Amino acid sequence: MSKFTIIIQMIRYSLAIPFLILFMGALLFIPAGTVNWMEGWIYILILVVYYILMTFYFIIKDPATLKKRRKLSSSKMENTALIIFGFFFLLVMILPGFDYQFQWTQLPNIIKIFGFSGLVITYLLNFWVMKMNSFASKGLMTHEDQVVIMTGPYKHVRHPMYVSFILLAFSTPIALGSLVSLVLAPFIPFFLVFRIQNEEKMLKKELIGYIDYIKKVPYRLIPKIW
Repeated sequence: MSKFTIIIQMIRYSLAIPFLILFMGALLFIPAGTVNWMEGWIYILILVVYYILMTFYFIIKDPATLKKRRKLSSSKMENTALIIFGFFFLLVMILPGFDYQFQWTQLPNIIKIFGFSGLVITYLLNFWVMKMNSFASKGLMTHEDQVVIMTGPYKHVRHPMYVSFILLAFSTPIALGSLVSLVLAPFIPFFLVFRIQNEEKMLKKELIGYIDYIKKVPYRLIPKIW
């Protein structure tokens, strides 16, 4: 990729930052009834910093990863499942604002620090996964040149990207101080268990070497457990 193309891509992705801030601000501050919510701003700041570092890195080092990451499945059932998954994630995001406004359940600041630490770990893991596996896409699919990845986090579990989703689901309500939202977080792992089962059926059928990989790495999400 030429330097000119890299600059154009950086500008293109940079233009999305104000919309990202507005979108996240709407999800957090409208339910909260105020923009004077420090935890909400810290949450957005961490997300924006991650977005900038991650996208700029892959624009320079591996732009194909960003392209593949955006791809969705052609299956209507799969896309419907993603919509349902997104709905639960939206609830996890929206409820802390109402919780803050009406003071239903507010966690101590020390607990919130653990939540924000979990967010940072989540994004670091997500970056690591994408760096190791350029074939990771939103939809269930295999790519023409895809190979089995057995390096990085894939040496320990077969679906580290889903581990980061689970960490995000639990870290978000804790960071934003909401026990009400935390109640919904367990729905995310349950959804992902079903998705993993469907994904592995596809990979066993379509990806050469995946069955051998399962023998080498027997755990899906948590070493020694599952």
